[in-house]
Amino acid sequence: MIIHISIPADNPAHVAEVLAELVQGTCKPLNWCPGGYMVFTDDNYSTGIEILPNNIVFMPGATANQTLRIIRSEQQTTQYSGIHFLLTINSSYEKIFAIAKRVGWQAVRKRSLGVVEMVEFWIENKTMVEIVLATEERKTIKALSSEAYQGC
Repeated sequence: MIIHISIPADNPAHVAEVLAELVQGTCKPLNWCPGGYMVFTDDNYSTGIEILPNNIVFMPGATANQTLRIIRSEQQTTQYSGIHFLLTINSSYEKIFAIAKRVGWQAVRKRSLGVVEMVEFWIENKTMVEIVLATEERKTIKALSSEAYQGC
């Protein structure tokens, strides 16, 4: 089970507010990362989404006994990446599309794994979140089991 994920954003505060609205949760600043935010879904698993400024990078500690180092990169980051995650929410397609339209982010409904209806929700039109309605959660979990998986 994945408890939280970190994603980059140009405007972490705005992204955190939109995602908190989408998941009907809350967001708070990260104390360890100035400019970063945590979105709390307040689900049964305490699933969280960390939104970090896009110039934050993690590096391993300098020695085997040191934890990660957090640095602000001066290098230009790429606009797109393969980072994405699948999230189930208690909402409706209409609300998802209304939020996306209001903030100017692309959202596209699609069928995946042959059986799962979902929405590609593009944070800042750069980072994709696949959204499945909670009513489809069991079907999605079953489709993603190693036994049932047929490839995307």
